[in-house]
Amino acid sequence: MLQKILILVLLLLSVFSYHPLVTDSASLMGTTRSIIYGLAVLSVFVSLVGPKSEKYPRIFSQWLITAILLVVEALLLDAIANTTSLYGEVISLLLPLGLTLIGFSLHCAPKYILDSVTVYGIALAVVGVAQIYNNFGGFVIDDQYARFAKNSFGPMISVFILAALQFLFTKWVPKIYKIVLVFLSVLDFAVLVTIRARTALFAVVILTLFIVFFHLRSQVKNATDRRAKILGRVSLGVLIISAIVIIFSQQIEYIFDYVNQSIFLNKQGDITSGRLVGYQQALNVIGDYPLWGSIQGGELDYWVHNYILLIMSSYGLLGSLILLIFYFILLYVVLKGSLLQKNSDISSMGFWAVLVHFFTSLAEPTFPFSPGTAVLMAYVLLGWSLSQAQCANSYHCPTESVHSYPEKHFL
Repeated sequence: MLQKILILVLLLLSVFSYHPLVTDSASLMGTTRSIIYGLAVLSVFVSLVGPKSEKYPRIFSQWLITAILLVVEALLLDAIANTTSLYGEVISLLLPLGLTLIGFSLHCAPKYILDSVTVYGIALAVVGVAQIYNNFGGFVIDDQYARFAKNSFGPMISVFILAALQFLFTKWVPKIYKIVLVFLSVLDFAVLVTIRARTALFAVVILTLFIVFFHLRSQVKNATDRRAKILGRVSLGVLIISAIVIIFSQQIEYIFDYVNQSIFLNKQGDITSGRLVGYQQALNVIGDYPLWGSIQGGELDYWVHNYILLIMSSYGLLGSLILLIFYFILLYVVLKGSLLQKNSDISSMGFWAVLVHFFTSLAEPTFPFSPGTAVLMAYVLLGWSLSQAQCANSYHCPTESVHSYPEKHFL
């Protein structure tokens, strides 16, 4: 019970740390972040001292070994090259490890995850709307960017929308929950477009298409005797969508124009917002100093908005090897649990959530491992999905499996 309460508090604090009252006050922001990290450490401690009835998946040992090797490398570079920047990478790696451990040790029913996702979506909507009115005065596309960490807040919205979508495809979820999730998803998507977090927008659109496709594919594959019914529903859906397009053509045109401005406003010269300059500088440093990057020489005048390029240009091929190996190990685990297995049910929710952050890492410097407030929900869900995957392959399951969850809980 304590663990569940701590997680809900953490989720709410992680979202409200982006509220204008917090972001406009440096002292309050620092206090809020300190409380979040303190509660996260407490949650990890509760997870470690709790009852253990299952083995940890291999990814946990790989994660821990990577962190240990990174500490050793950081100490060596500190002693030899007098650089301390790698210590920050260690912290960025350990925080999501702790969050994943919390989720894995969370022996809860899927109903708790449903409640947590719903509360998370409400908090995102409240904070998102507050930031929009604080920055723009309303839902308009402004040529000035929002004055808060929109590129961290955006992926949080994407994670919620994907989780909500998977619950919408789940039979036992009550209709009232589905109505609330649809409303929150639409509102949060509007926030995402308005704050112009474009990478997160692309991520949620692309991954939504995959989840919908895999869901429809599984429905057809697992219900051969109901093919006609499924095809009938699809046909009805196409007719309804067509009717909506015809009747509300002007409103739809306005929505498309709204999204188009969100993506392309003031981007006639460079849609990447100057990121290409940073990419070019990073490639130049890698080419000139391939082994140790900017540690050996070279300067980066622009912040490199790509995790792989940033790490390689900062530490070189040798210095970044440990981080990059684990980056691709975790990416494989996430892809295996989502895209490669064509899995769209809620047991895979955490894999899809972290996949959002890997997508974001292509255009942002700190993802997929930080900032902690932005990745908190995704890695807690990843831990829960890892426990669900273990339950699917074990006769003894310490938590209620998604696949055996009784519908009578909601009757």
